[in-house]
Amino acid sequence: MRVGGGTFTMEGGTIGGDVATSANTAMFGGGMYVSSGTFKMSGTAAIKGNEAKNSGGDVYVRNGGTANLVVDNNITSNIPDDVYREP
Repeated sequence: MRVGGGTFTMEGGTIGGDVATSANTAMFGGGMYVSSGTFKMSGTAAIKGNEAKNSGGDVYVRNGGTANLVVDNNITSNIPDDVYREP
């Protein structure tokens, strides 16, 4: 999923699957790619089992984008890392 401006709020549901069989894959941000926008995640929302070839298996943030994440073990099993913010 991509946020390229505006705001996406996720309070429930899952982005992802089983890494072995049904993972979302991308070069950056296997689960969520945030560029010049805002991603808000809370409640029972989960991002798991995604894969990025470079960085941000779960969430990749760049170009002034923001990610406001309230997590309780609901960002898991993402390859190579869970959350990456471009410097």
